Amino acid sequence: MTKTSAEARSPERCLSHYESLPTFSRVQSLEAMKALLELLGNPQDRLRILHVAGSNGKGSTCALLEGILQEGGYATGFYHSPAIPDFLAGIRIGCEPMDLEGFCAAYPRVMEACDILSRRGLPSPSRFEAFTALAYLVFLEAGVDFAIMEVGLGGTLDATNVMGKSLLSLITAISLDHTDILGNTLEAVASQKAGILKKGCPVLLGENPSEVVRTVLARAQALGSPLHDSVPSSDLEVVDASIHGTTLVCRHPWYAGAVFTTPLVGVHQRANIGNALGAAHLLQEMGAARLPLEVVQKALSTTVWPGRGEWIRSRGRNFLLDGAHNPQGMAAFQEMLLLPGVPKEKILVLGILQDKDLSRMLLGLERFFDTVVLTTPESPRAAAPGHLKTLCAGRFPRIHVEEDPARALELAAGLVSEQGLVCLAGSLYLVFPCREMLLAKTEGEHDAHL
Repeated sequence: MTKTSAEARSPERCLSHYESLPTFSRVQSLEAMKALLELLGNPQDRLRILHVAGSNGKGSTCALLEGILQEGGYATGFYHSPAIPDFLAGIRIGCEPMDLEGFCAAYPRVMEACDILSRRGLPSPSRFEAFTALAYLVFLEAGVDFAIMEVGLGGTLDATNVMGKSLLSLITAISLDHTDILGNTLEAVASQKAGILKKGCPVLLGENPSEVVRTVLARAQALGSPLHDSVPSSDLEVVDASIHGTTLVCRHPWYAGAVFTTPLVGVHQRANIGNALGAAHLLQEMGAARLPLEVVQKALSTTVWPGRGEWIRSRGRNFLLDGAHNPQGMAAFQEMLLLPGVPKEKILVLGILQDKDLSRMLLGLERFFDTVVLTTPESPRAAAPGHLKTLCAGRFPRIHVEEDPARALELAAGLVSEQGLVCLAGSLYLVFPCREMLLAKTEGEHDAHL
């Protein structure tokens, strides 16, 4: 690889090249990704990687792990997706998102490698593949102690799944999601997620149905990979839960009697906390990190994960943002609405992607909302609000359709009092653009979390 010029490092050149790449890989193969990384010196094979897959909770689990390791004094890199609205936020070093300057300093090497592949007549990497390769490269150059890599989709053929070994493979809750790609049974989806397991490398499995457990166990046994269970939700007793966070007492032998307080909202967070506690314990048992109880407690008390059960006060109204993107996530969202402090007066702004199980995602919402505003998430995969209206007919007394999310947000805010609550759910591609609008400063008002 040659030394890059100042012109190659210009934001215009880097962004132009990145945006010229196909959004998604044209073939179901890791061939282009592996060829790209080989030209970059295979940085993924020189990192200590915590590889995390799952249908629900993997982002929150990764954020908790990042917080625990940071509090323990370790340098971390964290790669996650989707990063909306700014793709650069998908790469974090030391809890700080990558900025444009950092992107332009490193991306020319990825750009040069892409050009070499093109001259060889090999398939062009997708944007996701190029950005994943960039994450591995910058994590290595930053000298992180741990690289936390969140799978984008599935596992077996995900662009993150290119390392020869991982320090720990972690699988969170699995449900039927992306069935057109991953299969329409839990066993099929679990098989794809279990594709991240590496020979002889330890595995931590979160709470899951028996079909998932059997599938992952079979894969782990075939690879000689020790399989461990996370701390189950039943061992995390909720002693206080509100819109301000959750307090739990652990009954599991690993942390018996320990009290954990988190700003994360919802009793479903027990599963994510159980995953993080299990991972922290295993890292200690392996001698990979020193993470005493007080470190874990302090980290959990400060870790937040935007857009997941997030409460915001803005424009004189209360807002609850939750990126519930599948039936399991929507069920957890509904549990939040039962917490003390949630106003009775509520309205829902809803936008969902077309490839989701739309009918199942709507189940039960009528118990909480009389009025729903249907809108379009910022994604080419968005379900048409008109189609959603057909599915919502007879479920909600009042249905509004406003395709533009900004106008949908404004409409909903005007339909509730200052004491009421506007909820946004259905897709991160809806939640994050709206979050940016809500957090934008307005004259005479400072937005704040409740």
